[in-house]
Amino acid sequence: YGIPGATLNFAFTPTYSEADEIAGKTPAEQVANISQSDTLSETQQDAHRCGAGALLNAWLLLGGSFQQAAMRLGLSTQQRSLTYQNMHMAQEALYTHSNTDGRDGLTSSLNYSHRQGQIVSSRLSQEVAVAIDHLGLKATPLMGPTTESLHQRQSAVAQFFSQHPQGVLMAGIHLDPDSGVLHSVSDQHAMNHFVAIHREAGDFYLVDTGASDNGAGNSRHKLSSEDMQGFIYQTPAHVIGLTR
Repeated sequence: YGIPGATLNFAFTPTYSEADEIAGKTPAEQVANISQSDTLSETQQDAHRCGAGALLNAWLLLGGSFQQAAMRLGLSTQQRSLTYQNMHMAQEALYTHSNTDGRDGLTSSLNYSHRQGQIVSSRLSQEVAVAIDHLGLKATPLMGPTTESLHQRQSAVAQFFSQHPQGVLMAGIHLDPDSGVLHSVSDQHAMNHFVAIHREAGDFYLVDTGASDNGAGNSRHKLSSEDMQGFIYQTPAHVIGLTR
């Protein structure tokens, strides 16, 4: 499974101004224009902000105001309008707050307990959990019902959206650093990237802050049923349901 799209190198020729308001009338249109790469001298972690970027996109898609998120992240009152610069500063703030081990990227761990192979409870931990909590979001790890079917989560995803029709998913995937193609996680493609996935009018869309430019509208991709199998329903990577 692969979607042509983004690059980790962030060697981009920007066609936008950091001071511009993020284009789009709806959250879905806005997140399609957001990359984690920027031209700011104040930010240093562009290449590692995919988790923070995915969570801030999820916040917007869940109906949260950027002003409220900026307040939670400690941005000044002058940094609370939805401009590219302020979004990038928010990504940086969320990343640096949550990156407790000082290593590149945000770590994620999923702990679960079972009774005779039946999953009875689960809990998300490490840096992604810190970031989710800092934003004030609620996390629901999505997995199969047994230890043998841990990665068979289609029914869990369906149940999540039946309970939370406006919910958003955060998923681990593989982003090829050379071609920019997104792959589902496998033995050949290790997880190295986070994306947000949301549903609109019955279709699922992947939102990737690894897109090569801001304002280009190329951060959002419609997923086919085959894509959903690879990226969500059967992936060995973590899939987290997010709500407010």
